[in-house]
Parts: sequence; C-alpha cells; structure tokens
Amino acid sequence: EDVPKDILRISADTWQVYGSAPIRDVAEELGMDIPEDLEANTFGGLIIAELGSIPEDGSRPEITLDGFNIRVNQVSDHRIGLTTVHRTK
Repeated sequence: EDVPKDILRISADTWQVYGSAPIRDVAEELGMDIPEDLEANTFGGLIIAELGSIPEDGSRPEITLDGFNIRVNQVSDHRIGLTTVHRTK
C-alpha cells in the first residue's frame, strides 16, 4: 500500500500532516469530509480557507473540521508546514 509521505499516522486517532499534502489524499487517508466547493488543492489551503486568512509566521492556529481538531505547528513564509490532526468524533 502506497501511503503518502506527507501524511504520517501517529496513533489510532492522530496524524501528522504537512500543509503541502494533497487534500484528496488527506480526506481519503483520514476519512474526512471536505467542503465540495473548496478551491484549495492542499491541506494547507483547506486550513487557510477555514481560517479565512493566512496565519502569521510563527503562529499556531487551531481549527475543528468534520470531527477533527487540526493544530498548525508550523507557519513560515505564509505557508502551513506541519500540522497535528486528531479525530475527536
């Protein structure tokens, strides 16, 4: 099975996902429903769309989406790097 390298399962309900990960891969791997009208192609784009703005470098925003808590661990050059995603449902 070819597991995307930008999505790493840490435990049964927790993953580390890079902002660069293709959104379809993330949705498939985690069983996450994503908005149909989403214009983003990457997980970082989804987070930015949900936040409504690009987070400041060094900030660590958190969102909840479809029963998942998504914590951004890394923002640099206005790009979302590593995130921790925890299934809460």
